Amino acid sequence: MTITKTHLPKPANTLRIASFNLLNKALNMETRLQSLIEELKIINPDVLCLQEVIETKEYPVLEILSSELGFITNFSDRTSIDNFTGKSSGPAILSKTKEEHYSSLSQTNLNLASPRPTLTSSFVYNGYKIYIMTTHLEWGSHASGRRTRQAERISQYARGIREIEPQAIILLAGDLNCVEESAAIRFLKGLEETKNGENTLWVDAWEASGNANNFVTSDPTLPLATTTANLFGLSDTSVTPKRRIDYIFSYEWCYGKAGYPLTFERFADNREIPISDHFGIYSDILLPEQA
Repeated sequence: MTITKTHLPKPANTLRIASFNLLNKALNMETRLQSLIEELKIINPDVLCLQEVIETKEYPVLEILSSELGFITNFSDRTSIDNFTGKSSGPAILSKTKEEHYSSLSQTNLNLASPRPTLTSSFVYNGYKIYIMTTHLEWGSHASGRRTRQAERISQYARGIREIEPQAIILLAGDLNCVEESAAIRFLKGLEETKNGENTLWVDAWEASGNANNFVTSDPTLPLATTTANLFGLSDTSVTPKRRIDYIFSYEWCYGKAGYPLTFERFADNREIPISDHFGIYSDILLPEQA
């Protein structure tokens, strides 16, 4: 199967980070994995953040991706339980640079319907200490408050890193399950504080470098999205809005300096080659040569 889309060349002195919700169903896994590998070979990310990773003896997803794409470390936490399949899944981080640290961020006392781990890993790249965070926020129109509390916890963790390592670059990527007008995203962008008086600032890679043509990351009319919608009794997805719910953020004011998202693009967005019910996204993060 040939991927025909032309992707952005990777600029010098950048880290390419990609994020993709893999869809936690074993449906056509062999075909989907091969298509994903072909896409990733083209964009060649330094770091890959995945959500909804499931693994079986037949398809050890992280092992296959690492072997095919040259990732030397991977870390996952598959403790989320799908309400419909009962299968465990979760996020993962794969890196082509040896990690120094990795952990699963505690989410106790957040009143979540199911565990939604946020993973963090760190490594040195191009002389910079990089922290990668990936998450999959709580799903559902009823869960706005829980998503905001999750975002608050993520920002508290990032602030703690920055207090100890002021020069660290902190990136957040994942499926946040909410549109940019939502309370959680507005909080992350520094547009409003939480009920607890918390505030923060993350720079949105799409706002910094995207365009109207790569805005949508969740298209309900995709074949696999239709399959998912049918689980909820929705047979006609044509009237369901297309949305941006997958994000890449860089922590704090980074415009024009280390940590700035120079580019933003989608991948795995060919409707004729269904890999997931989401499109993938990637961004090139500026890491200029240090004096």
